[in-house]
Amino acid sequence: IAVCGSLDWLRLTKRPDNAVQMLPTRWLDDPLQWLWFGVTGENQEWFDKRVRVLAEVPAVIKWVSYEPALGPLSIDPERSRWFQWLIIGGESAQGEPARPFMIEWAESAIQQCRRYGITPFMKQTGAAAEYRGKPDKADRMQDFEFEKMELEKYLITKQKNNPPKIRPFYAGGVA
Repeated sequence: IAVCGSLDWLRLTKRPDNAVQMLPTRWLDDPLQWLWFGVTGENQEWFDKRVRVLAEVPAVIKWVSYEPALGPLSIDPERSRWFQWLIIGGESAQGEPARPFMIEWAESAIQQCRRYGITPFMKQTGAAAEYRGKPDKADRMQDFEFEKMELEKYLITKQKNNPPKIRPFYAGGVA
C-alpha cells in the first residue's frame, strides 16, 4: 500500500478497535494520503459504536458503509465531523431472502449528509427495497431526488500539499 500511491486504497472493517494496532507505526503520525479507512454502520447501534472508534484512527479520509442498511440512521453534528463519506445501500440477495431496505432511510441519510458536508454515495437499493410501505420491484428511486443520486460516483482530487477532497462525479462529468 505504501509504495502504490497511484491508487486509493479503501480499508473497511467491522472491528475498528483493532485498526490502530494493525497499521504500521510510521503511518500513525503520517497517514498515507491514499489510504481511506472505513467502518460498517448498518444500523444506529453499530454506527454509534464504530464511528466513535473511527474518529481515533489516523486516516486522511474516513468513511462509513451504511450497507446493508438495516434501520434508519441519525447523524448528529458531533459525529458528522468524524467522517467524510457515507456509502448507502440495501442488502443483495444471495441464497437467503434479503432484509428490507426502506428508501426513506436513504433519503434521510442523504439529507443529513448534505446538512453536515458529508459526501453520500447511493450504491444500490438491494433486493428488498420498499418505498412508502410498498415493494419497489422496479428498483426505481425516482419518487424524490434519486434520479440524480443513483448516477453519482465519487472521486478523489489530489492537490499538491493539500489533503484529498471528495467531489461528486456524475456520468456526464464532475459536478
